[in-house]
Amino acid sequence: MGRSVRSPFITAWLAVAIYLWRPSTPMARRTIALLLLPAMFAACSTELEVSAPYKDITVVYGVLSTRASDGVSDETRHYVKINKAFLGEGDALVYAQIPDSTEYDDPDFQVAPRVVDLDNNTEYLLNDTLMPREPGVFNSPLHKVYSFDATLDPEHSYAVRMTVRGNEVSAQTPIVNPPAYQSGFLQTNSNSKLNLMLGNQYNTVDMDFRSGRDARRYDVTYRVRYAEDRSGVLTEESYTVFLGSVRTNGLNGGEELQVAISGEAFYQNMANVMENDPSITRRIYRGLDILFAAASDEFATYLTLAQPVSGIVEERPEYTNITNGYGLFAGRHFQTAVGVKLGDASLVQLVEGPYTAPFNFCIEGNGPPLGCD
Repeated sequence: MGRSVRSPFITAWLAVAIYLWRPSTPMARRTIALLLLPAMFAACSTELEVSAPYKDITVVYGVLSTRASDGVSDETRHYVKINKAFLGEGDALVYAQIPDSTEYDDPDFQVAPRVVDLDNNTEYLLNDTLMPREPGVFNSPLHKVYSFDATLDPEHSYAVRMTVRGNEVSAQTPIVNPPAYQSGFLQTNSNSKLNLMLGNQYNTVDMDFRSGRDARRYDVTYRVRYAEDRSGVLTEESYTVFLGSVRTNGLNGGEELQVAISGEAFYQNMANVMENDPSITRRIYRGLDILFAAASDEFATYLTLAQPVSGIVEERPEYTNITNGYGLFAGRHFQTAVGVKLGDASLVQLVEGPYTAPFNFCIEGNGPPLGCD
């Protein structure tokens, strides 16, 4: 179980790079890199002490999945970020640029970090490596990341364990199972089509699916793929639009869920994305994908607490499910319905409709008058 941590003496600001609900983001969607910057304040008569005796605090972030962030291929390399909190007399931003302030060395581990399959006791040692990181608050251009290679079993649960500087740190998570598509146009090799138009009227369509086991939250996005033609030179492009989030009532799977896609909003969004570039002679419509990203119960709670505060009360507890540490060890699942077919009236609207006609779309593989040939 996770826990909420609140203290009048310790304020922990969590700086996170989480792009797991944005499948187009590179390595950051696999690696959740987080460091903890604590500051302790104690008043004593006329003096203010801005630091306290050193205490080692381990910070762990890892999210396991059986599916890579493209939602199609298997995930076989899994990343865990392990850092230490730091405190010093001086500018914390200066310390953050020093690797030794935040990264452990091998001798710091009395028991090396590992991930354990709790159903069959298979252990996977975490191997450290240096990976690129863009300049920012923390040290760059390289930072230490831990990883292991395995094909995870969606029916099993996994734990991360280590003993660092005498402190036993651990957490566990189930693996999120895939959703089951109910709407025909989401299913592979289906002849069903997504009808964003009914006659001359815009249509709002409910995309139906059933939850997978251990999934608490789904974020649903669509991606439009197209090519821009500049005098015979094609440039492949795409953009994504977030449709919404839905939560499950339980974790056993099989719950009926749905997310709506508005026909008119689809064409409006497309028009807003397109650039008015006279050098583009035509745009070739390549296809539409629907992307599902599921979070485990712990991950969903973390995401909820990480959302911007909109009410009067700004304070909120810091969430962690790490025993003897801070951070998050959780599960997620990506799944993508590739090449969702649009209905005939929807394709006509794309080429000739008021929102998108000015951008010279044509439909790949179609004959006249909508086709590109």
